[in-house]
Amino acid sequence: MRKKGDIMKKILCSVVALSVLISLTACGGNTSESNSTAVNFSDDIKIEDIDWSVSEGYLDGSNCLIFSYTNNSDYVITDVEMKFEQKEGTTPDDLAVLNPLKENTTNIDDEFLADAYITGYNRKVADVGETVSDSPCVLKNTYLAIQSMDQYNIMEPSSVDISYIKKDKMYAEHYDFKTQQYSSIGNKALDIYEWSDSEKATLLPKPDFDIVLISTDDEDKFSFTIYGASIDDFDSYTEECKEAGFNKSEYESDIRYRGVNDNNMEISISYNVVEESLYVSVELFEE
Repeated sequence: MRKKGDIMKKILCSVVALSVLISLTACGGNTSESNSTAVNFSDDIKIEDIDWSVSEGYLDGSNCLIFSYTNNSDYVITDVEMKFEQKEGTTPDDLAVLNPLKENTTNIDDEFLADAYITGYNRKVADVGETVSDSPCVLKNTYLAIQSMDQYNIMEPSSVDISYIKKDKMYAEHYDFKTQQYSSIGNKALDIYEWSDSEKATLLPKPDFDIVLISTDDEDKFSFTIYGASIDDFDSYTEECKEAGFNKSEYESDIRYRGVNDNNMEISISYNVVEESLYVSVELFEE
């Protein structure tokens, strides 16, 4: 596995959706029977294997709470998402601690906060024994980062979803803290490396990574995500794509590149610092 090596505003917006890894496992993604196999669930990872913590931190110039964990299981973990719900007996006065989150936000009101919960997520690839950090806790799967321990302390763990790799397949399981029960997410094991023989895919260097999942593969667009990537990997893969012909730059920054080749095909490459993932798409350029 390769080494991992205005950002927060861009990254936290992606929290509106559930993790791609967990959702793909639940729905079967865009995979076929040829690269997914039916599985009988077994609780491969125990909740005790996830040595998690929530602490005060600082990301991209803002104070926020950080969700971290150490992977003490026997498997590589690709995603952990923990839900914290209001403690029993929480009152409207208790919820007032969340009021600072309404500042500079037009769509957050008392009604929205009445059933507030916190999501602590960490979508970095964690090898066995590895600790991963620097991922925020957010309000109700929005882009709003939880700012203080006072806001967190009115909550308690409710459930956790864990995505992991076993024998080159991807699985996901769910744990309920109240019932102390495990269950599977979906009934398929997914390949951790996907690629295509489509015309658009042949325009690109085939990624040399362990975890590559296709998002879109049709006549209009080809896109995929690389997991467990570093910012250096973003730089090197971008250079490979430029060498492959996508060298007419339209936009370039430390974490994003957009360019066009001689056949008017446009590539977009973006790096997600919090998730340590690399998203790539190719489609016909439209002026």
